[in-house]
Amino acid sequence: MDLIVILYLLTCLQNNISATHMKKLAKTFWSEKCTKNSYVLNDCNWCKCNERYEYECKARVCSFVDMFGHFNDAIRDIDVGMEGRGVWRTSQTACEPGVRYKRHELMCICTEEGNWPNPICRDNLRFLHQIEITDKTKPSKKHKCAPTKLHLIGCNVCYCPSSGHIDPEMCTKHTCQEDDPIFDRDISSANKMGIAEEVYAQCKQNDRYKLGCQNCVCLRNNRLLCGNCTHEEEATNRNSKKQSMCSGRKINKIFKKECNLCYCREDGVIHCSVRKCLNKNNKKLKRQLTVAKADYTLVRSPFYNQDCEIGTQYKRDCNTCYCFEHDGIKIFSCTMKRCANTVTDLNANCIANTVYEMSCQICHCYIDNNIKFQACRINEQCESKKAIKQMRSNSLKTLHGYCEPFHVYKDDCNSCKCQEDGKSVLCTADLCNKVNKSVSVEIIPVKKDLGTCPKGYSYKIDCNVCFCLNNGNAICTTNNCKTLLN
Repeated sequence: MDLIVILYLLTCLQNNISATHMKKLAKTFWSEKCTKNSYVLNDCNWCKCNERYEYECKARVCSFVDMFGHFNDAIRDIDVGMEGRGVWRTSQTACEPGVRYKRHELMCICTEEGNWPNPICRDNLRFLHQIEITDKTKPSKKHKCAPTKLHLIGCNVCYCPSSGHIDPEMCTKHTCQEDDPIFDRDISSANKMGIAEEVYAQCKQNDRYKLGCQNCVCLRNNRLLCGNCTHEEEATNRNSKKQSMCSGRKINKIFKKECNLCYCREDGVIHCSVRKCLNKNNKKLKRQLTVAKADYTLVRSPFYNQDCEIGTQYKRDCNTCYCFEHDGIKIFSCTMKRCANTVTDLNANCIANTVYEMSCQICHCYIDNNIKFQACRINEQCESKKAIKQMRSNSLKTLHGYCEPFHVYKDDCNSCKCQEDGKSVLCTADLCNKVNKSVSVEIIPVKKDLGTCPKGYSYKIDCNVCFCLNNGNAICTTNNCKTLLN
């Protein structure tokens, strides 16, 4: 009988452990951030990007839907004449991909494709347009404007033609009402914590998600059921914003992070190149990836550097590139001057005396005669099935110097989203808490009659490990083996 009870308890325990391990972790929503104090609008909404970098919207009095179920949106139908080929059209996306939009208790997170996640979002927020704010009240041909942009004049929207001057014929013809929220530039929510009661976002049914300090469950049709924030979670959110990798750094100023170049944006997100740093003490690789002294023939630049012909040199923007061979391997090396069109390109520069992988190329950055060079060769292993599988992994550290556009990766405690160029990532800038477990050690002299302890050797005594030192003694951990056994 006792044996049966024990087996039953073991079965229950095993099932409980399995259930615990099978429980899915909550996914954190990756959200892009709008440009602070920027505005978007349509006939029925007036939205401003607030201090939380999400659009906060107020409803305007409008004719919502016509009898055929089409949206009335005079802004989309501004007649720009033959110059603009008839009717002006905004971008094909209804909203900014990944950005949050909040109107009263409704929150909608725009999908990666720039669409609304649910018809309720579409019906309430509709097609939103970027707008340039002016202090003018009535359109006049004397007013200058930015060509092809929409400008707000009073409560009307004007399309700016190529002439760079407002044309009243290219403006909406609304009669302005004093209570139109478009005149209230200080859109601020009474809900300071940003908690929304009705949330829609692209999600997988029954999966759990984190939205700020709220815990949510995905229902049908991209509807999220979210709980309120606890005081502990609110405090954690506030404390996490106090210190970050961007604390004390100037906005948009490039800094070094190992072999990568990064800068902090105004919204607190860090933008970095996605090079994989390699051992910079690899002398053999450094010798291989250094321009060989030879006579080079000047030719037209190839489309890709790896397609260059050995023994040639060519111009790439304001830089000079050399193509040569080392031990049967093609090497291409270019100077790294800052050209006018690459000032903001993180991959147009490198950190001297570093070795790294970039876009499936093994590269070495070095300085020769006060000129910075980047010499690279193709990494053949990059095309293996393992490398392709690693690109789809969730870890930034497994990549080969490039990433899958719009895929989200983890870097310690931070989330990173690959940019459309596949060469850089936008990451949260949290300081990750790394727990360092201290190990107690003790120097143990080795007796002569027991023989020497050769340098570099190690051996085990019960649950402890010993390492041999230069002087023949050993340094050992001092774990209590009985306690560990229990």
